Amino acid sequence: MPESTDHDATDMYGATSAHRPHAGAPAHLTGSPPADDVSDWTSLIDRWKAAGIYPFDGEPSTAAETVEREIFSKVASVIATHLPGFGAAPAMDRAFQLRMLRHAIETQPKALARILDEVLHLPREQQESISAVLADTSLPAVCSTASLVTERLRFLSGLEAILFDDTPRKRIKERSQLHRIIAENCWLFGEDFTLSVDDRSLTEVLRAHKRLLGEHVAIDEPVRHPTLGGGIVDLMLSKATRLHRPRTLTHLVVELKAPGVKIDVAEVGQIEKYARTVMDDPRFREAGVTWQFCVISDELGEYVPFRSSLDAPGLIYQRHDVTIYAKTWAQVIDENRSRLKFLEEKLELQIDKASALKLMHTRYARFLKEAIPANAWGDPATSLTA
Repeated sequence: MPESTDHDATDMYGATSAHRPHAGAPAHLTGSPPADDVSDWTSLIDRWKAAGIYPFDGEPSTAAETVEREIFSKVASVIATHLPGFGAAPAMDRAFQLRMLRHAIETQPKALARILDEVLHLPREQQESISAVLADTSLPAVCSTASLVTERLRFLSGLEAILFDDTPRKRIKERSQLHRIIAENCWLFGEDFTLSVDDRSLTEVLRAHKRLLGEHVAIDEPVRHPTLGGGIVDLMLSKATRLHRPRTLTHLVVELKAPGVKIDVAEVGQIEKYARTVMDDPRFREAGVTWQFCVISDELGEYVPFRSSLDAPGLIYQRHDVTIYAKTWAQVIDENRSRLKFLEEKLELQIDKASALKLMHTRYARFLKEAIPANAWGDPATSLTA
């Protein structure tokens, strides 16, 4: 991932910070309005704001929001200039039209041409002018990316809070709460992973493995774990790849530990027994299939450093098509933040703890309501430790 470089006078565009274009902005949106626009469409926007019909609130806080508003202003000014009766229409009607225009630009720019023609009856020349603007930008992609990155960064901050802040750390339960939240966010372990097995036995792991290979076979003999009978696996994630070579399949078996449980001899032994069971059972052996095993908690005990590799932090075993890791949640969170850092900086995203807690509350309250006091979500300034 490219690293960003700070410069006092100019940025990557060769422009000063006061005049640089935002990521994804068409060139003709970064200077003066084109000649076929109203003489000053910024004053038109100011009048809409004063009338309370402008479909945006406040000032843009990110590059993506700035791009969105610049494109909206260009398109809306053309419509306002050439649509008969727009300026004389009641404020409520104009506000509705501007809100629909914003929605169309954000979500369905290809359908906008039909709206301009069949609904607004805009002259063909102006339709072509607007189409040229939209052809020069990938606004929906910019907005979608910004939304996804923002949501993931908020989730990471919220996960960090429930794992490390005093109150939730003492209350959260591994299987009924933490486990359930992680199962809905497989991207934590890689973009291509999907959930194959959730809190099921190694026999179900074998069934899922065979199913992903396209082999619909009956499993007559259950998989035997050395000491735990069928062995219950927290999560198994899988991804298939085909990169100019025969199809490959990767399985990741994840063992989660509640906050406060150190990964030490017993925990490493548990994940190693899962790996040993897979390695010893010939039904798991397939060409092009690799297995990864990972135990995760918030702290490593004294045993793990003696087993881990200096070249790959957390790696405690690697042989042929099997690898075993012991990682902390801090490592997992930092790895994900590092992957998102470039986009976070380029989109100028600002993630605060209040918005992170709001996300966790609205999306995962069914899991967390017993672990976190209700008043911790009420005031945006309230910390989970309050």
